[in-house]
Amino acid sequence: MKRIIALLFMAMPLFIQGQSVLSPQAEIRVITFGPYQGELYSAFGHSGIRVIDPVNGINDFYNYGIFDFDQPNFYLNFARGFLNYRLAVMQYDRIVNYYAYYQQRYVHEQVLNLDSIQRQKLFDFLVWNARPENMYYYYDYFYDNCATRVRDAIEGTFEGKVEFDGSYISTDYTIRDLTDLYLPHQPWGDLGIDICLGLPMDKKATPYMYMFLPDYIES
Repeated sequence: MKRIIALLFMAMPLFIQGQSVLSPQAEIRVITFGPYQGELYSAFGHSGIRVIDPVNGINDFYNYGIFDFDQPNFYLNFARGFLNYRLAVMQYDRIVNYYAYYQQRYVHEQVLNLDSIQRQKLFDFLVWNARPENMYYYYDYFYDNCATRVRDAIEGTFEGKVEFDGSYISTDYTIRDLTDLYLPHQPWGDLGIDICLGLPMDKKATPYMYMFLPDYIES
């Protein structure tokens, strides 16, 4: 019960009264949380976007990984890639305390090299995306999840100006190979995903496709 209450408390979106103009001291960071084998859905790690502005008192985490545990057939639908997800804005300190200290997951932060105009543009998109009419999306295991949403938020905000360097990818894995790397402690979950998703998992993954895994959102 304590765990459920903690998750519900952290998942409550912050109330955004108006659009803030970020100060010159603001930063936007990509956050990567390491895998946690306590649950199937956490075995792959997690990604999100942190906005910090000490002048305006902002320290928010834009979390694309929120879902309803009470959805019917939750684990079956997760394995099949049929879940409704949403974006929530959370207090970063609470999130990092839960993941890093309670679940003992590593936390990596990457400060995006943006000027003030670019930071504001990305922040404006995130605020827009967090509105009730825009926050929901239909989860897709490989193509639309918490990691790809981070990538797509950046790519969509700066359309035509973002180039992803895939030269660091030295493997020739299929999607199934990549998935298997994270599931040695989840044999039943691994089997369920293999059965439900089938042959599309044997597609060779391009470096761009690797980014369905949070670890590959890191540079």
